[in-house]
Amino acid sequence: MGALDNAQAVLASDHSRGGSSEYFAGAEIGASATESARRILSATDVRAVLHAEIQDRLSAADAYETQGQFDAAERLRREAAVLSQSNERLPERVYADSDD
Repeated sequence: MGALDNAQAVLASDHSRGGSSEYFAGAEIGASATESARRILSATDVRAVLHAEIQDRLSAADAYETQGQFDAAERLRREAAVLSQSNERLPERVYADSDD
């Protein structure tokens, strides 16, 4: 799910900057110079992301229903139900080395 991938992204300020190119302002030098390790999410982090996604879908479903778009509202409610089931089945610890 994209929301979990986004939650694992490191902040730009967390990424140490190497040298820059004389030809391109702010360019990084070297192979993989702009790559960073992803953050490891704790079970609590994953649950919070899933909860936010569930709430977003339910809120959007209400808005669609208000506009008479019942099929779209039902689709979003089904998605929220699947995410809710996934959230309930999440193991207590998602990663062995998590802080949670």
